[in-house]
Amino acid sequence: MEDQVHVGGPSEEILKLVFPFLNEKELMYTSDIFNRADLVCKEWNIILGSDDIWLQICDRKIAWHEMVQRNGRARRLESNDPNMMDVEESEYHSPMHMILATQMKKRSVSGRSCRDIYILSERMGGTLLQHKLYGPDHIRPDHAISTGEDNRTLRDRCTQDYQHIILPTITTLRQVFHDPDKAMRQNDVADTKRRLLGHARKEKPLLRERPSGLGKDTLAVSMGQTLLAAVTISFKSVGENAFSSPSNDTTSDITIGAIVNGLVALGAGGLSIALDWPINPVDNLSFLIRKLWINQHELDYEWNTTEEERDELWEAAMRKWWGSLADPIRRTLIEIYDEWRSRFTDGDDLPQITNENNIPKKALSFIVEGRYKYFREVLAEKILLKVDPSLFDSILTIYKEQTKAFIDKIYQRYQSVYEGKDPETNAKLLLDIFLEVAPSKRHPSGPDMSVEYCNGLLERMQNDMDRWNQLATSSLSSDETLWNEQTISDMDDLYQKFDTFEYLRSHRNPRNPSKEFDTGLLVERFLRQQLISPSPVCILTSCYTLQNACEKTIKEINNTNDMSQAELAKHQTKIQGMATTYETASKYHHTREHAMLALIPLLPNLSKADAKRLIYALFTKFTSERRQTVVENGLCKEFNTLWANNVPCSSSADLSENLESIREWINGNTFSGSGSHGVRDRLFGLGLPDNIVSAMGEFLVERLYSTSPYDVDDLTYANAMGVLFYMERFCYENPSKASLVFDYLGQAISNATSLFSQFDEDDIAPKQRETFQSVIRRLVSACIRTRALSLAPVLERLYDEIMDPHLPPTFVQFDALIERINDAPRVRPDTSYYFEMRSIDDEI
Repeated sequence: MEDQVHVGGPSEEILKLVFPFLNEKELMYTSDIFNRADLVCKEWNIILGSDDIWLQICDRKIAWHEMVQRNGRARRLESNDPNMMDVEESEYHSPMHMILATQMKKRSVSGRSCRDIYILSERMGGTLLQHKLYGPDHIRPDHAISTGEDNRTLRDRCTQDYQHIILPTITTLRQVFHDPDKAMRQNDVADTKRRLLGHARKEKPLLRERPSGLGKDTLAVSMGQTLLAAVTISFKSVGENAFSSPSNDTTSDITIGAIVNGLVALGAGGLSIALDWPINPVDNLSFLIRKLWINQHELDYEWNTTEEERDELWEAAMRKWWGSLADPIRRTLIEIYDEWRSRFTDGDDLPQITNENNIPKKALSFIVEGRYKYFREVLAEKILLKVDPSLFDSILTIYKEQTKAFIDKIYQRYQSVYEGKDPETNAKLLLDIFLEVAPSKRHPSGPDMSVEYCNGLLERMQNDMDRWNQLATSSLSSDETLWNEQTISDMDDLYQKFDTFEYLRSHRNPRNPSKEFDTGLLVERFLRQQLISPSPVCILTSCYTLQNACEKTIKEINNTNDMSQAELAKHQTKIQGMATTYETASKYHHTREHAMLALIPLLPNLSKADAKRLIYALFTKFTSERRQTVVENGLCKEFNTLWANNVPCSSSADLSENLESIREWINGNTFSGSGSHGVRDRLFGLGLPDNIVSAMGEFLVERLYSTSPYDVDDLTYANAMGVLFYMERFCYENPSKASLVFDYLGQAISNATSLFSQFDEDDIAPKQRETFQSVIRRLVSACIRTRALSLAPVLERLYDEIMDPHLPPTFVQFDALIERINDAPRVRPDTSYYFEMRSIDDEI
């Protein structure tokens, strides 16, 4: 036989024999093999598309589906689980299996190729699987309830959330941000922006490190200075007895001197630390104790240390730390330990401490790592409980004087911005600038959220869900629909419009503009349209992208010698465009940050409507936590921090000067940590005026229950609770004005009571009951923390009308609650919005 030479690869016969026996992993990615086949030989594509090959591939795929189906049946039989035994056996394992098997049986009549059938089963089967798992009427599994997930169908979620949460929220926001005079202020806004930019080119913004980021030396010195200053005001010397128990027992041996010396000694650092932003004494004490606590992760073990040696080293470190504590601190920790032993059920297993210098290992481990959060918080609480009331007043007086002085410092710093306008006008203009949001490529604005659009949105949702169901049903019953390319395209488009529970697709493209009905994005989309800058601003890219683009363009500047005139002109245009984009981004970020800082002294001058605008912009968040990309890059980020990757302030509109500042930026010479650019830390970190607290109170009430058990979900609950820490702090900083907070707390509790008293236990779905209990637990806890004894009638009505059907038996009884309110300390160490709270269950 004459030898045949096959140019370009194996013969057709060899391909047909070998290809069907590729391993399973290769068959799962057959599209890659076919896409690359013509890189070797174009004839391969023709050969690999023949039925001789694809018939075997389809047969193997059907056998694989049948194997998976048999294995699933066997697992159900082995489990002996009645719920799994009742599962109706389906003829096919999946839509892919169904399409492949049925179309292969019809092949002799339809005349379709095996390859086309296989591709259809994968594409259309995947689309139908999406509908089966995430479609409008798919009921999520029962385990979703036990794991705290939302087990409602997509239709129910869209309908209920839009009716009771999204549309009312948008309606409220439409009223809050309605500002018919905004366009008339644009000339004044532009003038204020020019002043802010001029200031920004001379002065860097006032940054503030969070207390959690401060070193223990700084915290210790600050606390010591505050206490000593307070002692001076109270006419008490450091050596005198200035602590007393709640029973006014003045025989206590814990003195101001002991506590100051104990704290400063633990700081163990230099004392010449210049403090800038005042630190709230409660934050200061809480974080100081937190910083001073020993942590096993901080120990430096050798890589070959055994487990027994680690235990010995850790015990030695704990005992050394215990020995370093001042006597009053050790005695207080032992007092907390003894209270735990007598109060909690696991206290019987804990050994008694008879010698504070040599306590049992189990007791020491329990204090240091077993319940460390509890001990840290209660230690701070007991120190504050033991402070003489007049001394604590002095501590607050010192803090308020510090904050007033710092506010005056900010006011003087921005005199050039304020000049020529009254405080009310300046406050409004600065708020306008701070709340402006620039258009962004990452956040397309989507359809206009007009009243007509929002009112008709639910009907369009229902129509599209019905259309999705109709296409899926028709695909299973009609080959004409099944093989129509438009069917797959339409079903994919419909799927993309909704907020499904498929994490990966949402994570890959969280800002897909086609997600028209994603309830988690509707509120953000509306807010962004309300806050978009009315002045012409180019669409901003992220500062990371801008910095990379600048770096690349700057490098090209050194390679212009070999360019032609046309290339050089094109390059110059590119540089000019980069410099303009940089200047725009720099101006935008720096004017916003300085506007926020200049607004701090003028917060009391905001009108009621403007204060509400500020609070709603800062605390309204409607992005789901399961989509981390949305949370990190959504609208809420623009009001959490003003850090912009350290972009420097543009020195001028001159290109050469801009290039110099760009080079500094690229080289990293303008670094500052993102945590020091926080908004709330600075804007609300120097005490709250009454108008801001009132706006927070209205926000709290409006975010919680009014008309339906579906008014509140996890996100609206988090919105409302975001302001509660600030309101609690206002009560202890301004006890004479605490009634302002009590009014809103009482209203929120009364609204929930009136609503849920209309329903029996069976009328409320498990998820809604769980949310309601979380809301009531947190509001009642706030009553304890703020010592809101005046709300006793409101709380009594809560217990009388809804205790039995809707609150758990373990919920604190009314008499015990009133006793706790009476016994509550004047200030709790966890009213700080920085600090780690104990579980609310510990409270009530």
